[in-house]
Amino acid sequence: MPALQRELVPLWSSIEKLSGDEQTIVVVPSLTVDYDIRGSVLQAYEERFLFLLLLLRQPRARLIYVSSQVIHLSIVDYYLCLLPGVIDSHARSRLHLVTPMDGSPRPLTLELLQRPRLLRHPFADPQPGPRPVASDHVESRDYRAFNPDDLFDIAVRHGLHFDRTRETGGVFHMMTAWGAHGHLGLTAVANSHDDAERYYQRTLDVLNEEAAAALRTKQEL
Repeated sequence: MPALQRELVPLWSSIEKLSGDEQTIVVVPSLTVDYDIRGSVLQAYEERFLFLLLLLRQPRARLIYVSSQVIHLSIVDYYLCLLPGVIDSHARSRLHLVTPMDGSPRPLTLELLQRPRLLRHPFADPQPGPRPVASDHVESRDYRAFNPDDLFDIAVRHGLHFDRTRETGGVFHMMTAWGAHGHLGLTAVANSHDDAERYYQRTLDVLNEEAAAALRTKQEL
């Protein structure tokens, strides 16, 4: 094992456990693909790793999240509100969002290396518990009538959002692509795989019903 990898082993052990260790976690969701991907689609894939914001439940952890474009603040707030037993403002003070403001298809790591100034920016749980069912391909052309704020409203009205007390519910991701491309990611969490499957299907049914209702309203205008 290379020396650098050996040094990372105890660091990862500290990250994956809830500890009081002081630590800085840097997330760089860089992509290298053999086809053209840019704009909101690229950003949506970069936002897949926003679940790592949940590591801020560790009181002395700081997290730096790098993305090609600015992430909508309501999406960031959505994840911070999922943190159990943590004051949102305290978690936000330990989160640093860094972006080169570059929507090109170049890998994010290359964008950073070409901007040394950004590099000087201040700097999932494997244990037994809730069982998730997840997909990055919740898709419908009708979803393009919505934006992330609409998604939050739908989740609250139908009780689809994640319940921090029971540690069950749904967590959405890739939300930037929802209104632009009708594409969304969903992770349903419950105490058993069967319950997670039922919750996942119920969420799909609600989203499709809301999209159909929005389309009917638009046609009646």
